[in-house]
Amino acid sequence: MQFDKEAFPLVSTDHHNKNTMTPRHAFYYGWVIVAACAVTLVIHAGVMYSYGIFFKHLIAEFGWSRAATSGVHSLFMVIHGGSTIVMGWLVDKFGPAKVMSVCDFITGLGLVLTSRISVLWQLYATYGLIVGIGVGAGFTPTMATTTRWFIKHCELALGIVASGTGLGTLILALVAERLIATFGWSTAYFILGVTTWLVLIPSALFLRRDPEAKGLQHYGMDKSLPTLDIKQQAGTGKVKSESGIALKADARYKLLWIVFSVFFLFKHIGLWEVKARPPPRANALPKYELSIDYSDSNSLCLITCREPLGLELGPKGL
Repeated sequence: MQFDKEAFPLVSTDHHNKNTMTPRHAFYYGWVIVAACAVTLVIHAGVMYSYGIFFKHLIAEFGWSRAATSGVHSLFMVIHGGSTIVMGWLVDKFGPAKVMSVCDFITGLGLVLTSRISVLWQLYATYGLIVGIGVGAGFTPTMATTTRWFIKHCELALGIVASGTGLGTLILALVAERLIATFGWSTAYFILGVTTWLVLIPSALFLRRDPEAKGLQHYGMDKSLPTLDIKQQAGTGKVKSESGIALKADARYKLLWIVFSVFFLFKHIGLWEVKARPPPRANALPKYELSIDYSDSNSLCLITCREPLGLELGPKGL
């Protein structure tokens, strides 16, 4: 039976065309998106959580206080969190390939510049600010891009991508420690920066906003249904090129804030640890230095958050 094109002018009749349909046994390009996003999170998580590995080496070489040096990572986390919102908007506007390739270049540049620092403010500028901005195009853009490609097995795809965070935390921490032991912290940061360029920029170029950009359907979509010609409809102004919830409606969506609160508490409420170190003089009064360290729930390292405190310990304690 021939499809009546005049009766349904907004529906494309070439839904059996090879450009809009994925053959039953063909490799689906969405899995390339999954691989590229997972690799991105491996490098980003490694860069983010390996700072604790470099921490003691920076203090040993420059003699900075623990509080001042740990403040760099605090600035990094603030910039990273703030830039994530901006990166999500930029990805919606320009697509993931352009935004993430630029941010990956920024991340590599920040790491290479970090390898050349000589004073504390330079570390704040290179790692805290520049790397923080670059890594902002990490978790949110990768997860959002992945969900655009899958209907079936979407949970599996997201799980594979999210696993990059854990793998990066584990692998890059070990790699960073080995690089520091072999070449020193400066060369280690330089190698991480160049690796970011060589791995992440090519990976970002494989990313596409959605299946329509490759002439495909969402993975798991019922292929027996006719495919709407979205581009044609958007050109006539009858439908929007992309549907979704408006930003103002998002702000009033209670479920969004519930998920935000759960994620914030799980992600950022970590372990506080108090360490006591004996004084360097054996004949001194039992005076201890206490430092409070914070460990993120996804991190393998401890980042000092406060200046060591000198407290007198007598027979009755503090």
